Amino acid sequence: LSTAAFAQDVPTGECYIINKANGLQIASGSWWGTRGLLKESGLPVTVEKNGNGTFKLTTPIGNGQIKIDNNHECFVDGSDALEFTISSPNNDGFYTIVNNGEALTWEHPENDHVFLNHDAADAADEKQLWEILSVEQMKERLKDATEANPMNATFLIKAHDLSPYDKTIDEAWIHNPKSAKAGGGYWVEGNNWDKTNVWVFTCDQPETTDTEDVIYQEIEGAPAGTYEYTGFIVNDCGTLNFTINGTKVDVEELDPENNSGWIWSNTARDAYYENKYRPTQKFTVGDDGKILIKMHKINDAVDGDGKTTNNRMAFKDFNFKYFGNGSSGIEGVAIEAVDADAPAEYYNMQGIRVAEPTTGLYIVRQGNKVSKQLIRK
Repeated sequence: LSTAAFAQDVPTGECYIINKANGLQIASGSWWGTRGLLKESGLPVTVEKNGNGTFKLTTPIGNGQIKIDNNHECFVDGSDALEFTISSPNNDGFYTIVNNGEALTWEHPENDHVFLNHDAADAADEKQLWEILSVEQMKERLKDATEANPMNATFLIKAHDLSPYDKTIDEAWIHNPKSAKAGGGYWVEGNNWDKTNVWVFTCDQPETTDTEDVIYQEIEGAPAGTYEYTGFIVNDCGTLNFTINGTKVDVEELDPENNSGWIWSNTARDAYYENKYRPTQKFTVGDDGKILIKMHKINDAVDGDGKTTNNRMAFKDFNFKYFGNGSSGIEGVAIEAVDADAPAEYYNMQGIRVAEPTTGLYIVRQGNKVSKQLIRK
């Protein structure tokens, strides 16, 4: 392991940006669905170097640029790329992200949202300090997960919150009609004052009952082990088979009190805000690192006249937790002679020097030898 592994270079490419003060990630939602928010599971942000030493930050939402306005508010769908200066004032892996003297920060007013804002740069304010982790670093961090201490692995799901403004949604979630009669389902947005969108999918075919539709996402490169799914999904008429890696997830039918049990954009939205219809299911991932999320909708419900009835489902906010792989997570540690008199230096899995390690997995350099060690205190 070279000393370059410990340098404070800003990660580039697809990353996740996590606040030091609250551990939440840059995301989107609220007004127009494109307001910058902080959530437990965030958006991938592409970090690119400009030729002048500054950086461009691009999200998959709308036109994709993080923009700021005169009210200290940030949006994630701007057209014009701002130039951000990104630096680690304490050289500890936490960065300030500054444009024209204003740093990205956050505000939590009297509601459920944590807003992404900007304010006069102050490197001593932890609200303005951010981790920037690549996808591989996020996966590396999952090695600390255990049954007792699961970790958030939602970043493995592309377009996990199913925002209609996410340009990657059609690529991430594939709709595959089984036959020409499927005709192709369609998406409907359910909006409320803060523009929360709930997808309603329909495969209605009023004169037939042999229609089937599949919506799925294939994930590769996931760490092997045990996971848990949770998310919003509700069914309306017809059969819905929802599986993750072949494990069935139980899905409830919409309560008949909600508009006679029919899913429309408004009833889907209302059901989402009732905080119901959120099944939880554990599943496993093998050494191949593959996950298949599959929703199989069969138009087999008929009314008294023998015609098919409304055949819809609604879903949003898919999330994963990772419980580890039943081992310490230490892989490939070479057992070699070490100079017992050399001082041990500890670094976290992002290569940041740690003066007093607590419980966790660390890179340990002693003399000219480097190993991984699990510290328990």
